[in-house]
Amino acid sequence: MNIEQIGMLAITSIVGIATYYFKKNSDRLDREDEHLHNKIENVQKELSEHKIEVERNFVSKDEFIRSISNIDKKLDKIYDEIMKSSSCNN
Repeated sequence: MNIEQIGMLAITSIVGIATYYFKKNSDRLDREDEHLHNKIENVQKELSEHKIEVERNFVSKDEFIRSISNIDKKLDKIYDEIMKSSSCNN
């Protein structure tokens, strides 16, 4: 073997080894990418479920104010009745 053949063998070996490691690394990255893709899909599904739950249980500001106003009116009536009965007893 002359120097040229040894050089070509060395270059071919280096390229082969580099290709092997790049392929191995690429496969690992593909598996990791698939794993992350699955996790993202799961998070998106959970977020969608959460959005549905929030829509079902959410009370709007107007609904809240309306309900509190009704409670206030009822409390005012009770207060008026108490005041009426206490003034009648005196």
